[in-house]
Amino acid sequence: MKNKLTHFTLIGSLFLAFSVNAADIKNLKAGTLKDAGISEKETTLKVSGQMDASDFFYIFDNLNELTELNISEVEIIAYSGKPLNYTGLSSSPANTLPAYSLTGLTNLSSITLPTNLQGIGKGSLSGTGITVLSVPNKVTTIEDYAFMRCANLESIEIPESVTSLGERAFAYCPELKTVTISATLQSIPEGLFEACGGLQDISLEYLAQCTEIGPWALAECMGLETLVLPQNSQIINDAALYGASGIKLLKLPESVSYIGNNAMTAMSALNTLNASDVIAVPELGENVWGRMDKSSVTLVTPNNQTDDYKAAEQWNEFNIISKDEWQSSTQNISSEINESRLSVKLTNSELYVTAENSYLGVVSIYNVSGNRIATSVAENTAKFNIANWTPGVYLIVTSKGVAKVSI
Repeated sequence: MKNKLTHFTLIGSLFLAFSVNAADIKNLKAGTLKDAGISEKETTLKVSGQMDASDFFYIFDNLNELTELNISEVEIIAYSGKPLNYTGLSSSPANTLPAYSLTGLTNLSSITLPTNLQGIGKGSLSGTGITVLSVPNKVTTIEDYAFMRCANLESIEIPESVTSLGERAFAYCPELKTVTISATLQSIPEGLFEACGGLQDISLEYLAQCTEIGPWALAECMGLETLVLPQNSQIINDAALYGASGIKLLKLPESVSYIGNNAMTAMSALNTLNASDVIAVPELGENVWGRMDKSSVTLVTPNNQTDDYKAAEQWNEFNIISKDEWQSSTQNISSEINESRLSVKLTNSELYVTAENSYLGVVSIYNVSGNRIATSVAENTAKFNIANWTPGVYLIVTSKGVAKVSI
């Protein structure tokens, strides 16, 4: 009997050891992850089945060494129950990553989200160690602070399905370099990319329904050298571009009617402000272009509004020229090519753009109306066939700098 007992005890111990080290939990029933025997030292975890907010709280509270989480085969069901410790969360909807569910898991560098996910809750991934994330294409809502202070986040893709972005959803992510955003937005929320100092590549031009740039939305994005705002933007709110000190050329949307307090303060690299398609002189808040030598910045105005800008406070301190005057110039935007080591060569039928001793990346060509007419991605030199292009002035926009060329 003693030998049999020892035998079964040994089998039970082996089974327990296997369970404790399990990284793949199958057919989970919501609310039972705490009973799955997962080691607190576990670094990788895959779950299939159902989870609710209490399961995510278990991960948050116990699996601090987790580096990889795969919940692609999980159905997140609604939670309603006693408030969870720390978060105080007592309810959470189905198909939504619960609020503050994984906050502060700094070792978590990879997460694969459920394919049927519809929402990413408030602060749910803030402070985690994730580096790259592709948001599932059924997600409609990303709530406030969802990815704030993700110190290692380098790139993110936001699909067209997203119709609601919360305040500061990606703020204070210093390593964030590339954002692909095709969301259907009415406005860019307050502080959305605030203090993302490494941000180099973001295009907002395809946000056709966006009419408002929120306060601090792109403030202190020092790494941005080029920026195209949504074409139907009417309001640029307070401090929206405060401290975006790398932007050299900015084209104002034709519908813009108001620019708020300190909206473009400390944009120290700005040398061309293109308002050539703006319908009427926008109203301004206080100190819109503070800490800037406006006399060294060229303001391009519509041909019939040059005098209006010269008579308007704050506007009249720029170096003002009409659209026709600007188009007739063949000079490159001052100092940009030298500073960025960007060279441009023009022949009868081809245009060459080269980044000396560095990776070039995406090169976009815009006409004077602000429409993009060509794009190329190149390691060092991009080549465009210009044989059929209409003669005129074009803008060459790259992450290395901006140039103007007459063809």
